Amino acid sequence: MASTPAVTVDTKLILNSLILLLVNSMGKFLLILSAIACLCQTAIAQTQSRRWVRVMSNAQTGNIHYFDVDSLVSTTDEMGNPIHSFDSRIVFGNPLEPGVYSAIITVQVNCPERSIRTLRFEQYDSQGSIISREESENDWYTIPTPDTPTVHVMNGFHTLACKSNTNVVNR
Repeated sequence: MASTPAVTVDTKLILNSLILLLVNSMGKFLLILSAIACLCQTAIAQTQSRRWVRVMSNAQTGNIHYFDVDSLVSTTDEMGNPIHSFDSRIVFGNPLEPGVYSAIITVQVNCPERSIRTLRFEQYDSQGSIISREESENDWYTIPTPDTPTVHVMNGFHTLACKSNTNVVNR
């Protein structure tokens, strides 16, 4: 009988070790699965159909701004105002910072309020490979009226998003 408790203790230790091993393995498995899902999402996003419309270029900076007509999605806010989301692209005349040659920004426009905000910002290298991605719902920014290149881009986005009737997906 004296040997039975020793076997029970050893069994508990073995079971605890197996459970810890299983938990660690599941954690690693879930981590790997999450990484694969992120990579797949990025790959899918990069292969989506894109129809870029040139909004403007800035002679001073050399930057060229585009609007992706195929990404335009319409919703409404809690007040019933039409909200349009779309992807915009900037090709920088000079790299934004070392190695950053372009960016794709997901933008939302509130048409009646003439306001705009960004939801996502992605940076790309000279080969078009993604360098970084930042998801963020920034505050709404009222499109100002001064005659500046930034305002021209915002007005171009507002006009394309709020007055475009082609390929708008309602959600």
